[in-house]
Amino acid sequence: METKMKNPLRFQVWMVLAIVFAVCSLSFAEEKIGIWKPTNLIGAHAPLAQAVGPQGDVWALLECPETVLSLVRSPDGGDSWTTVTHQIEYPLTYEGLLAVDLQNCAWVYTPQGGLSRFSPDGDLLTTTGLAISVPGHTCMVFSPDGYLYRIDGMDELDRISVSGQVRTTPLGFPGERIWGLAVDPSGVLFTAGDSIRRSRDGGLNWERVFECPLDDPLYYISTTQDGAVYAVHPYGIRSTDGGKTWESFGLPGLERPVWGLPDGSIVFAATWEDPPNQHKFPLFRSWDKGNTWTEFLPGITKADCRGGWVAGTYGERIVYAYFLFEDYNTNQHGLYRMLLPRRAAAKKNWIEY
Repeated sequence: METKMKNPLRFQVWMVLAIVFAVCSLSFAEEKIGIWKPTNLIGAHAPLAQAVGPQGDVWALLECPETVLSLVRSPDGGDSWTTVTHQIEYPLTYEGLLAVDLQNCAWVYTPQGGLSRFSPDGDLLTTTGLAISVPGHTCMVFSPDGYLYRIDGMDELDRISVSGQVRTTPLGFPGERIWGLAVDPSGVLFTAGDSIRRSRDGGLNWERVFECPLDDPLYYISTTQDGAVYAVHPYGIRSTDGGKTWESFGLPGLERPVWGLPDGSIVFAATWEDPPNQHKFPLFRSWDKGNTWTEFLPGITKADCRGGWVAGTYGERIVYAYFLFEDYNTNQHGLYRMLLPRRAAAKKNWIEY
């Protein structure tokens, strides 16, 4: 008896999906899980800044040639790169230069136009004229509702819309130094400096939630997807209740902010000089919110590594980091990526981590 297929269209759809899944599985299989793999942004054209967009695009500012920057973008995890725009004059600082908004457009500081917004195709969409007032201490973060917040060491906070409208608000604590800015998943803002402050209304009103010891300001502050807040340098404190209470945690070094990874762990780029100018074993990872740390350098030649820091994350599985090495002429410098295990397999004793 001949049997007829009831829904040939549905069968074809499932066949296409199966083929797509198989191709994606093969591409993942080519990359070993839990190992830092160099992208194609390695070598002489070292990026000054990197950021990961909401659609997974990776953006970077390249110094090429000296004193001139190019904004480049990769849609495939760093395997190929295209120039978005070039001939950007070299700025006075390399911190806080680049951020990517929810529409996958890049915000870049340029000496000519201040803060400018570029589309993935290179169109100049917005310029604000905002300059960098204090070189080396600019911070930019995006809130969940799409606004860009920015400080640069002054006693003011700028909230910038995608159309370039700027609302400037005094922070209300004249004379205090401000070095860091962060926003948690619920949109609460935090600043770090001589104290830690919190704003629940987009920067209009602020309250002190932690008073730093005299002459020991906190330079970096960051938040993770579970709502924890970490502030660093020259010591480390954390809050797991939205800034209500704070406690100290141990650090394997100084200087860099804490990064939250998609699997729930946190990463810290330790920095020390022993002997001088010899930064060793820079990246550490913690599963217990900073109580204990282990090295996080699989695939990196530790003997030659000078330092590194997390450049961004995407989805539940991809992490990007930038590494420097002893020999500045080496082709090892640059952007690396790691494929994390699937969330169900992410455990403290996972063998390849």
